[in-house]
Parts: sequence; structure tokens; C-alpha cells
Amino acid sequence: MNQMNELLEELQKLENSREQVHLEEPSSANETKRLIELELSRAQHFSSQRSSILLNLQQETDNFVAIRREEIQQAELDSMALADLCGQIRQINQELDRMYEVNDCPICQECCEVGGSHCLVSLRCGHLFGRNCIRNAIRKSKQCPICLRGARHSHMRRIYGLAHFPF
Repeated sequence: MNQMNELLEELQKLENSREQVHLEEPSSANETKRLIELELSRAQHFSSQRSSILLNLQQETDNFVAIRREEIQQAELDSMALADLCGQIRQINQELDRMYEVNDCPICQECCEVGGSHCLVSLRCGHLFGRNCIRNAIRKSKQCPICLRGARHSHMRRIYGLAHFPF
């Protein structure tokens, strides 16, 4: 951006110096011809300098546009990466939420206690229940209510650690 400003200033100076050149009254035809040639030469020089400056200015503008386009593309990529990361975090949170469902008894849908008569217990098959609910279920059907595998009261194992990991 600075270089563009410098080029514009140089162009302005060139235009100003061109305006300051005046033809003086010639004293002879030969001098007139010489002044015209000088004026044409100077005009060509100014024109070539002006063209060069305009070309440099165009290149700087194109570079600026290209850099800006790259910045926008990078910002879009960053935005997509951020959206992807948010999606991954949402998925992890859902999985963690499912882990916290461990303490709900599938029979009564009540939250199991850390201790007491409705503490969390497991059967041999690995399914988890509240102690009171699974005792009643085993008394009635002698099997796990989820997988229907045979179960006895002696197969129940209390799950410890809920006080440390309160699901």
C-alpha cells in the first residue's frame, strides 16, 4: 500500500514538472525546429515515465488484490476448521453425556444412589441396575431384563467409585 502511494506521488510530480516546461519565443526557424524536437523528446520521456509508473501501479494493485484474496481464502479455511472442531467437540460432549447415563436404572429410570438400597449393581453380563429393581426382577424371572441371560442374586456386584465419579 505504501509503494502504491509512492508511485502515485511520483506520477503527480511528473505531471507537475511537465506542466512547468514552456516554450520560449524562438528567435529563428532553426531554433523553433530545435525547441519542437526538444519538446517532443521531453514529451516522449514523460510519456514513457508515466507509462512505467502506471504499469508499476497496476502491478502493485494486482499484488494487493491477490494478497487480499489469499487472506480471505485463509479466513474461510480457518472458519471451516473452526466449524469442524466445534462439531468434534459437540460429538465428544454427546458421548460424555451418554457415559453419564450409567447411573440411571433401566428398569425404573431413576438415578441410582451412591449407597443404600438402590445403589448401582452389575450382573455377570455387565448390565447395570439399581439394586432393589434387579433383585425384584431376578426374583420374578431369574434372568437379566436386558439380554435375558440367566441371573441369580449371587451374580450381583456392587459398583463402587460413584462417590468419586458422580455420573
